[in-house]
Amino acid sequence: MAWTGISKATAVNHRERFVFPNSVYEDPSNPGKYIANTNSTIANVNDYFTGPFRDVATNFLTSGASWRIREVSIGYELPTRMLGKGVIKGVSITLTGRNLFLFLPKSNEFSDPDFNFTTGNASGVGTSQINPPIRTFGASVNVRL
Repeated sequence: MAWTGISKATAVNHRERFVFPNSVYEDPSNPGKYIANTNSTIANVNDYFTGPFRDVATNFLTSGASWRIREVSIGYELPTRMLGKGVIKGVSITLTGRNLFLFLPKSNEFSDPDFNFTTGNASGVGTSQINPPIRTFGASVNVRL
């Protein structure tokens, strides 16, 4: 997401040059001594986010904790007295929903930790090629004759 420019971090200072927070530089007149950087900006923001920022993997670590409502189904069967004495002996209606709610920690700005770019034991590896999970709804009506 840093390479494609869709990470929240890449929007720092509206993608304009900025002083890197908590950065220092070596004092040219006193080698070994460092001075807090208050005015030296990142020269090329795009190169920074596609290069050094992206190379530091810890910039992309996030909690895999999540709470979700994965599937809900509710059904109702019409009372037979409503159907009378005709051909229809019963009617049931069911509504379903999947991936209805996902609760993530605020530190997870990326996506659902269950969706991975890899297979096997590696979990939570995401890229810009992963589609976000989708919410689906369904309904069914069963008529018994």
